[in-house]
Amino acid sequence: MAAERDICWTVVGQAANGTRDHDLLETVTTCEAETAIQLKRLRIRMKQAAPQALVVAS
Repeated sequence: MAAERDICWTVVGQAANGTRDHDLLETVTTCEAETAIQLKRLRIRMKQAAPQALVVAS
């Protein structure tokens, strides 16, 4: 869901650029940064959990 949200912010950001909506662009920039942090945290958790899950499964 976070990856999908990242894609949505990209699309909305392009619309904001196209319409020169500075308020929307500011919101998109803030939300993109928050989403990037969430994606980074998720990747870290996956990297931590994946080896344990693979060892237990075998």
